[in-house]
Formats: sequence, structure tokens, C-alpha cells
Amino acid sequence: MLEKYEDKQITLGIRPECLKIYNPLNDDGSPTLSGRVTIKELLGSDMNLHISYGTQEIIANVKAGGEIVEGSGITLTADVEKIRLFDSETGLLIR
Repeated sequence: MLEKYEDKQITLGIRPECLKIYNPLNDDGSPTLSGRVTIKELLGSDMNLHISYGTQEIIANVKAGGEIVEGSGITLTADVEKIRLFDSETGLLIR
């Protein structure tokens, strides 16, 4: 399915609520990404974490709690089935 995009740019799409804080004790082989927390917004039982990832900003909506501090490193994971890929030229959904 992705063969025709081999030399093309694609865009990765993940909804903030589909990201989870990585726990190595529950490692199921899902992909991870690491960045730095720039903003922590408490929203009652949830919180939005703004994360610097290279030149991009990622927002993760996770359960409130833990000892997450602005400026600290963090590793996230996502369910592969919830990741979407888009053709960067047309914006059309690939998967």
C-alpha cells in the first residue's frame, strides 16, 4: 500500500487522546517518540501536555497525575491502529 509513496513525503496524524505515556513495563512493541514537555495544562482528571519533538509541537491528552514537570523529557506511545497517514501533497488519507 505504501510502495507508491516510497519517494514522497507523507504526514503522520495522531489524535492527542490516542497518545499515552510510555511505560516500559507494558511495552507491547508499539512505536515510541521522545520529546520535552514545554507546557502542562491540568484539565481536571486529564491534562494536555505540549511536547517539543524536533521542530514540531505535539499535544498529548493523558490522565492527570504522575510527576510530569515542564522542561522534563517524556516518551509517548500510540496504538498503531489509530495512527493515520496522509499524502502531504494532496492531504488525502492513505491509511
